[in-house]
Amino acid sequence: MKISIIVPIYNAEKYLPECLDSILSQTYNNFELILINDGSTDGSEQICKIYVEKDSRIKYFHQKNGTANRAREMGVKKSIGERIMFVDADDTIEQNALQILINNSLDIDIVIAELDIRWKSKFYGEMSAEQYVSLLLKRKMNPGPVAKLFKREFFEGNIFDIPSKIIVGEDLIMNVRLAQNANRVKSIKDCIYHYRQVEESISHRKYWNLFDVLDIYKCLKNSISKKNKEKLKWALRFSLFYNLKWAIASRIRIRTRIKKFLGE
Repeated sequence: MKISIIVPIYNAEKYLPECLDSILSQTYNNFELILINDGSTDGSEQICKIYVEKDSRIKYFHQKNGTANRAREMGVKKSIGERIMFVDADDTIEQNALQILINNSLDIDIVIAELDIRWKSKFYGEMSAEQYVSLLLKRKMNPGPVAKLFKREFFEGNIFDIPSKIIVGEDLIMNVRLAQNANRVKSIKDCIYHYRQVEESISHRKYWNLFDVLDIYKCLKNSISKKNKEKLKWALRFSLFYNLKWAIASRIRIRTRIKKFLGE
């Protein structure tokens, strides 16, 4: 089974070689590596071109700077694999990551492995798509796109049709939409993904406000199928209040930084 690994890239020259080396050293060889340069202004493009010359499994594309969401969308369109995996350009994966995911994918629509950060799953084993969405909304499972293996056909439709003003929160929306097409989801304990927290990344620069939170809530609510809206009502509300908490924390961080700058 062929896996398409999609890597959105924006000014990632510092860590990109390490990321690509970890992918190319996989014990499972039946994959293609799709590199999407999202308008980088550093040396990322040169690094990509060097790696393209090294390995025929790599495909490289460039687009104007947009969002990671749009870069992933282009990656899916350019890919041919039966399964899709996303890796961020400043992260790395274990050498046997693909093999572990494939071994757990028989008759499974979405496989979720562990990362080496705070998003530790609160449930392992098989679950329904409804259970999976509930865990996502309650932040009891990694809400990001990485350390997961998706069936390709789930990316049909409006998966990436997310308002450009939503930057923080787009990953959760994508995951919720993908789950609407799934029947069987499996969470495993294997840690296959090493996340690097880079302060310059979009998610660390962006400060939430009330309008961000409401936009995310509306988008999440509209992404859930009618049959599950009532069942997931409380999980949606939990997500709303969780994001409100982060919006308040963002305001506090802004004030702290201003005071520090002013020497108060």
